[in-house]
Amino acid sequence: MCKLFRIYTSDKNRRAVLRLAADKFESFTLHPATGFYRGQPEESLMIELVQVKEQDVEALAQSIRELNGQKSVLVVSLHADTQNAAR
Repeated sequence: MCKLFRIYTSDKNRRAVLRLAADKFESFTLHPATGFYRGQPEESLMIELVQVKEQDVEALAQSIRELNGQKSVLVVSLHADTQNAAR
């Protein structure tokens, strides 16, 4: 059992957001998405991270929030079972 973290943010400054994530983590997954805020669609990003430190995820979310000039960036943590596929 491990923790899976997801950071949800506006799709602004995508290259800079990716650079921030890559500077802090050696692997992550980026999902483009369409979010809705007050009934209005907005282009969004979800960054997914597994087996990392929670404080590092929170630091990345804070950096993204500041970069994008957002009031908040959502961080979700889930308990997950992981396995590597073997050949």
